[in-house]
Amino acid sequence: MTTADTLAVRERLVALLRAADAPMTSAELASMLPWLTHRLDVGCELVCQAPRRSASMRVIECHRTWHLVSRPRSSQDSRTGIYRHLRSLAREGIIRAIPLGPRKVQWAFVGE
Repeated sequence: MTTADTLAVRERLVALLRAADAPMTSAELASMLPWLTHRLDVGCELVCQAPRRSASMRVIECHRTWHLVSRPRSSQDSRTGIYRHLRSLAREGIIRAIPLGPRKVQWAFVGE
């Protein structure tokens, strides 16, 4: 993820929380962000011709040995996930975390 991508994701997260009527979970926020695009270095037999391809994955470009696909964001994405962005925004005091349990948090806009 580039610096421009990081800034765009954080701006979008702040805008979503600012406009929200109530605090939101990471999963709710992730579902409202644009889909992620990935290059998969696999052949058509594992993507286009796969017997059970995920309905949430879209093939953007099909090539013999690689594919460009997009899929919805998830709060569980590792490198491109939104949790680290939310934690950073909370450290800056723009948003705040509202703990609901040991592994459940909601996020609310505080101000800039």
